[in-house]
Amino acid sequence: MRRYGSAFLALVVISCASKNEGDKSATHTIKLKGDPALGKSLTIKSASTMEFTILVKGPDGKVHERKQHEQDVNVYTLTALAVEGDKATKYKRVYDKAEKLNDGVLIPFPYQGRTVVYTHKDGKWDLTGEGNPPLSQHDIAHLIKNANHKHHLQNKDFEPLGPVKIGETWKLDVKKVGQGFGPELDDLDLEKCHAEGKLVKVFDKDGAKFGVMEFTINLAVKRMKEITFETPMSFEITVTLDTAIDASTSAGKMTMKGTMKGNGVMGPQEKKIQLEMNANLKGDEEQSAEQ
Repeated sequence: MRRYGSAFLALVVISCASKNEGDKSATHTIKLKGDPALGKSLTIKSASTMEFTILVKGPDGKVHERKQHEQDVNVYTLTALAVEGDKATKYKRVYDKAEKLNDGVLIPFPYQGRTVVYTHKDGKWDLTGEGNPPLSQHDIAHLIKNANHKHHLQNKDFEPLGPVKIGETWKLDVKKVGQGFGPELDDLDLEKCHAEGKLVKVFDKDGAKFGVMEFTINLAVKRMKEITFETPMSFEITVTLDTAIDASTSAGKMTMKGTMKGNGVMGPQEKKIQLEMNANLKGDEEQSAEQ
């Protein structure tokens, strides 16, 4: 349930408490901390931005341009209410901020300022909203759909299988990672996809062993929802993660940046619509130590 990984990114230089990059000849076993312990809480602050331009050519041959700028901001405290092994089976989120900026218009989500309780039972998540007025069935369905996204990424999906040195890279399961960025990325040309991690730096901070890791993900998307791409859409993401690599603390920061480019079509042949898509995405997230 580690929250890192809910956005997109290019290389970022992160300032660290220590300038020592560590012994480059030493190997390091990377283990990321997962869910908080029973009764413990952590605070998550995240922001993501997407700017896109779509050129749409309809059956009549006319071309229309659509531009949009979106920004999501979330600040919430997560508390584990029930735990099995190292995973929370029930937790609550207290949202201090949950809002979207859409082309300059600020839109608060209905759960801003609210508490939402998630419970895992019979292999799926369910949720309830505390307080009044009750969350609408539409809002609950939206949150449940996100919680039950079958391709949620776990810490182990980014950890190397064995010890690595500073500067060393390791392969990621590109299909699992690609689908983890959204259920709409449901058809990939795997031969043209690539995903790897790299250990950039290791240092000591607050009694823990920290590391900076960079993840480069290049996806070739053949289909996204109703859109089929004539040539696979290019989706390039770079993620930089600065956190403990000894699973001693959940404190850390993540930045992401990426691009999407492709030409596609949608609709039946007699009503076929052609689209040219260009999008820039970026995000950052900060997670506290559990308390």
